[in-house]
Amino acid sequence: MTIHRMLRTVLENPAMLDRTPTEVVDRRTASEISDTEMMQVLLDWNCTFGRVPVSGGISADAYEPGSWDEIERAYCRGLLTDEEIGRLMERNKDALQRAARSA
Repeated sequence: MTIHRMLRTVLENPAMLDRTPTEVVDRRTASEISDTEMMQVLLDWNCTFGRVPVSGGISADAYEPGSWDEIERAYCRGLLTDEEIGRLMERNKDALQRAARSA
């Protein structure tokens, strides 16, 4: 992809520049922010949950990830501790339960 096409893509969809949980965790890994700062941002995050899109009553053969998927991925990669993921799960307990019921 050329620089011109990347810039055009971002200009057409500015949300692509929004901070993500992955970026926040990576900034902590790079020592740009502290553990406390990372956790405060992630605990305040309005998490979204992945879903299988449905069109015309038929489930697509696809998965649209949410921001919680990024948090889970960071944990699986060893970038979040058991305590950190536990706090995040507790904070998002109700939403996680709703997401599990709708799956």
